[in-house]
Amino acid sequence: MKRSSAGLVIALVALQLTPLPGAITGTVIKAGTAIQQPLRNARLELTGGSGPELVTRTDANGRFVFSNLEPGEYRLAVTCDGFIRQDFPKKIVPGRGQQAGNILFELDPAPTAAGSVLDSYGEPIANIVVEALRRSYDVRGNPRLTRAATAVTDDRGEYRIFWLDPGEYFFYAASPLPDSTEAQPVRVFLPTYSPGVSTPDDAKPLRLNIGREVRVDFRLQRAALWSVSGQTMNATTGRAVAATITATPPAEAPSLSRYRAQSSMTGPYPGLFSMPNVAPGSYILMAKSGSGDQEITGFQRIVLRPSAFVPPPAPSPPYTV
Repeated sequence: MKRSSAGLVIALVALQLTPLPGAITGTVIKAGTAIQQPLRNARLELTGGSGPELVTRTDANGRFVFSNLEPGEYRLAVTCDGFIRQDFPKKIVPGRGQQAGNILFELDPAPTAAGSVLDSYGEPIANIVVEALRRSYDVRGNPRLTRAATAVTDDRGEYRIFWLDPGEYFFYAASPLPDSTEAQPVRVFLPTYSPGVSTPDDAKPLRLNIGREVRVDFRLQRAALWSVSGQTMNATTGRAVAATITATPPAEAPSLSRYRAQSSMTGPYPGLFSMPNVAPGSYILMAKSGSGDQEITGFQRIVLRPSAFVPPPAPSPPYTV
């Protein structure tokens, strides 16, 4: 009997020295309603502690639980289709064997943008790309437009962009890029910014508020496309170099460029490039050659005016980098 009692005491001491796992629980509901409306299938993301990110979803009652958590500091965020993402405002520290409960997320409905795209005769246009753009700034403080969301018009010319964050947006509509192998000249719908202007400098922002829908309609004009050609050369040595060339409206980030080309180092005239099917407008041509410490960059501004005539590719003037 004495040996049995000693073994029992040792087991109890060992159990008390082992940290018990904690838990985090809570509920996700829709904000601004008189009667509480739980949000089902909302995605909860838990980061921190000593392990990887944990993910769970709410049940039919909007409830969620993270169990078997090691002691530590955690951050919690929630996303749900049609609602604005929300982060819990402070770190959560579940104690040993304790539960951090009653966390309540009240999610606001996300703004929506919708509208129609018509041609000059008032007929709907299908397969037009509509983009919601936001203003940002590059490392030099210059304003740029960056893509936030995209939609494509249906056979009725209608589009809808869901789940935007509140704030100011610019809207842009354009035909998809045509096949570069198509014979010239090619005619598509002229890229247009709201409210019906052709350049981002003249575009006007629209404010989207929580839970609201803003309507943005477009009336597009047809225009012939241009082919931009040239040569990339090292401005110091005068020798041709292989480079990647992009054409971007001045107010847009280069990452948004719809037009790209690669200069070729083969053939009798190395460094030549051709960028077909470019819509009329003002562009900054940027050429990059090399990488890392060996990267060199050059810029050239061009203006392509609407015209029924599309000039053939020409190797001059050279665009040096």
